[in-house]
Amino acid sequence: MKTELYDAIPEIESPDTPSPDIDIIPEPVPDAPTTDGNLSAEHEALNEVLKTAGFAYNAEGDYFYSLKDCWQRECGYCRLYDDACKNFNMVTDAEPFEFEFGGKRWLIELWKGQYGITTGCEIGIYNTDRPNLITEAFTGPFYDCVTDAEMMPMSFTLYKKGKVLLERSGTAWWLTAFRLGEFSHRRSLVMDASITLPSVEMAEALAAAVAGGGYTEDEYSRDGSTVNIHFTKPHGDRNILERAHEFAIQKLNEVNTSLYRTATSGFPSTLAALSFVQSTAPTLFAFMVNSLYAHAVFDAFSWLKAAAFPSAVAGVVAAPPIIAPPTPIRYFDAKPEPPRYFDARPDSTRYFDAKPEPQRRRVLYANWNPAPAPVREPKPLPFLTEFIANPADAPRVARSLPTRVARSLPTRVAAPATSRFAELSAILDNYLALRCPGSYL
Repeated sequence: MKTELYDAIPEIESPDTPSPDIDIIPEPVPDAPTTDGNLSAEHEALNEVLKTAGFAYNAEGDYFYSLKDCWQRECGYCRLYDDACKNFNMVTDAEPFEFEFGGKRWLIELWKGQYGITTGCEIGIYNTDRPNLITEAFTGPFYDCVTDAEMMPMSFTLYKKGKVLLERSGTAWWLTAFRLGEFSHRRSLVMDASITLPSVEMAEALAAAVAGGGYTEDEYSRDGSTVNIHFTKPHGDRNILERAHEFAIQKLNEVNTSLYRTATSGFPSTLAALSFVQSTAPTLFAFMVNSLYAHAVFDAFSWLKAAAFPSAVAGVVAAPPIIAPPTPIRYFDAKPEPPRYFDARPDSTRYFDAKPEPQRRRVLYANWNPAPAPVREPKPLPFLTEFIANPADAPRVARSLPTRVARSLPTRVAAPATSRFAELSAILDNYLALRCPGSYL
């Protein structure tokens, strides 16, 4: 039954078209600097805005990439970050490889998938020499981003349905590339990654971690100090509820990406489209910038960093804020508030959330003095009326008195009616003796 439910949730699988040999990676397009005299004024202005978010744009390769000294470098890494990404419209395949070397625990992780309205992939390198962090909500290692001296040469090529979509190379701690306005299912993406480690021994440790993660010899290889990984899908277990949640998020990402492509279809390049959106729709521009790793992703785990570095929290300088879009107004959900009516009678401060009933409308007039309610004469019980009208039936009425009393009295009095039978019988005896003694005896 569980398998049937799991298979019932659709997901596009990667095509059968084989990818190129993982040992042969094409020469990636080099990065463009954040500012350069050869860049256009629009490109420089865009990169200055993106720099606040920790990214820059490469016009030649048409992708966004993370800067080496971006503010995300101060946030470290733990597995809770991956768990939270889906709450920010990021649906990715993540494959972590953990190993120990040189007195430290190392983590090299690969990502690929959909990041809001962008498709992209990443390689990250982290390490730590601290024991596991133990908190009420999380227990495990909290990694630091590696230093400049520990950065490694890396490269990747991302294929979509057998065609090259993105490729990059460089010495970095976090190598990324994101194509804006591209929607992709995770299983349609294949990533070939290559990491050159400082030594052969360290490469052997990484290769052992890759093999321990379930990868076969057809999915990875080691050439000296370089490890190549063919990443199609994670080899770990996945929860069916998590998969259903991600499927719903992907539908939203698909709609948002389609809207972006429709709105910018008339522009010759991403740079021209972004320049137009930034000048005419700053809220939409901020949304696109926040499609990547925004502050909210890491701010949600500030408590975790405080637990990992209790002595350094006071001196940590907060990352600069990026453009924050206002809360969207959904006009079709807006409903007018119902009028509230004040009860103007003396010593009353009540408000009615809805219009009072007709008989209560007079409470809206401040000088209204209601007349006292008329006194209603009590109606005789039906069995007494019947007995008086038919004196000859006195014995029959007397025998059925308990049942007739219960049926005649109001509901709130019907329950104790039987227990008061003796008292009612005495009253009735006196009444009948005075009105018609011959019939009763």
